[in-house]
Amino acid sequence: MALPVPMTFLYLSVLAFACHIYPYVPSERGGGDFTEEKASILTFDPRYLGSVPSDVIDGTVTNVQSKKAVILDETADTIYVAVPTGITEVAAWRQNVPPAPDHPNSRPGRIVAIKRDAVASVRTESW
Repeated sequence: MALPVPMTFLYLSVLAFACHIYPYVPSERGGGDFTEEKASILTFDPRYLGSVPSDVIDGTVTNVQSKKAVILDETADTIYVAVPTGITEVAAWRQNVPPAPDHPNSRPGRIVAIKRDAVASVRTESW
């Protein structure tokens, strides 16, 4: 009978951390704040171009590169990226509000998983 009360407080404290503190921990330390991240531009291997989503590819350059993206996570086989419109959208990701017409970009619009074999190189630059 005494176990449900501490478990309830534990659950509530985890929720409070997830909603109010984690979004402000820098991504370099494993948090959810990507505002200090530089923009990453991926150069794709032409052999794997068919497997890369077209909305990630920047059509204004002659070689096959991505638009400015934020690398959210990497594994041995996959790179997970989001393609925001700018740093202001990245800063809005940490707001704890559901998307709405007055703030539509409070979450990454689309997260894309790209096979590491499809990426020839990655370079960073400022927003």
